[in-house]
Amino acid sequence: MNLKKQISTFEIFCIAAGVMISFGIFIIGSFFLTLELLVKFASSTILFSYVLTNLAVIVIRESKIQNYRPTFKVPFYPFVQIFSIILFTFLLFELGIAALETC
Repeated sequence: MNLKKQISTFEIFCIAAGVMISFGIFIIGSFFLTLELLVKFASSTILFSYVLTNLAVIVIRESKIQNYRPTFKVPFYPFVQIFSIILFTFLLFELGIAALETC
């Protein structure tokens, strides 16, 4: 078994295209948007990623995947994730309302 992975030209192209597109969006966003709006967008993106992470934990655990054996199990398993989803969704809505009030 060969431990070295060959990287194809297509993979390099996809990575380079992703970096260039991300950089372009960053440059365009930084020129045309205010810093306050960028910070609020970044905060909402992080909160949304927390919601999706907690949702993914529930989906993966309940799907009974055969080879999935977590090394750490959260105490009070579904309640912590459900509470987190509700809390972060509430914070997202509050952030959205605060953003609309400042405009």
